[in-house]
Amino acid sequence: MARNRLTDAAIRKAKPCATIRRLSDGENLYLAILPTGVKTWQLRYRHDGRQQTATLGKYPRTGLDEARTRAENARKLIENNVHVTLHRRVERRSKLAANALIFEDFAKRWIAHEARRVRWTADYRREVEQSIARHLSTLHGLPLHQITSPIAASVLRDVENVVPMMAEKIRRRLRGILDFAVEEGLVPGNPLPARRRGPKIQRRHFPAITDPVEVGKILRNARAADPAKGIARAHLLAAFTAQRIAEIVGADWSEFDLEAAVW
Repeated sequence: MARNRLTDAAIRKAKPCATIRRLSDGENLYLAILPTGVKTWQLRYRHDGRQQTATLGKYPRTGLDEARTRAENARKLIENNVHVTLHRRVERRSKLAANALIFEDFAKRWIAHEARRVRWTADYRREVEQSIARHLSTLHGLPLHQITSPIAASVLRDVENVVPMMAEKIRRRLRGILDFAVEEGLVPGNPLPARRRGPKIQRRHFPAITDPVEVGKILRNARAADPAKGIARAHLLAAFTAQRIAEIVGADWSEFDLEAAVW
């Protein structure tokens, strides 16, 4: 066996440089130091004649002794012509499936994944989080494999009935979450039914009212025509917060701090 050459002290003192720096521990186990300072354990090996690199964990979460143990276990797989990275990926997905990952937890993983992939702004990420928490809460406690077509369709029908303007967004987000579950190997297929094509909707676009006199007229008409004052309050919120109508219609009293005058 090759003599181990790394020590905890040497690892702690190792500094990054302009390119990836690799410190050898022997037997093809390396500590890769990225220019950002991140330190990652790597095992380099050949599979079917091609050079491969298996990532075994990040330092310091994965210490020197643990990295050597993982490398030794990986070498046993390599001796049996197993692709280490694929093997670890299958193990991880099997473990997630065995733990019956629930929808709420997986939705958070999807949000984090998409936010990184598409580079969402903080405001947009908050909007997505709130819309899922508000409109898909019925699914939160369900394991992914228990979400069937009838269940998904029922939840979306409720959204269409209560906040029709949000229905298409919620459908896209639910489909995205379930597609991601398929990609992760947690469910065999997306249970969400395909959208049936309906009649083409003629959309009309209206210019924004910016004249203060006209805005005041709209608010007075809303107040006069609405005995319960719900529509009038919605108009006032739109005027003073500039929020989308769908957000106002779907708002809940628990979101408002009346004493602090904060939504």
